[in-house]
Amino acid sequence: MSLPTLSELIADLQLAKELAIQSGNANSLVTATLAQAKLLGLDKPQPKPNDDVRLISELMDELSNEPLMIERVIIDSQQGGEHGSEANTR
Repeated sequence: MSLPTLSELIADLQLAKELAIQSGNANSLVTATLAQAKLLGLDKPQPKPNDDVRLISELMDELSNEPLMIERVIIDSQQGGEHGSEANTR
């Protein structure tokens, strides 16, 4: 027996919503709607685009074009980690 697919789960919840509407059960309707939203990831905050966020592919392209860039990224991340821990101890 295989696990249900996302499409099958959404279809089952849609049926549950229709049954809830027919029976006048608002609580079941809300529960099924929230379950659908959760399955689709709509219950999580969506990240806002920002200049600091870069795609991994962009970073990989940048790193592959300049071999010493990898060392700089590693050093920067280590220094950032050290400064971050100092800030937390103050």
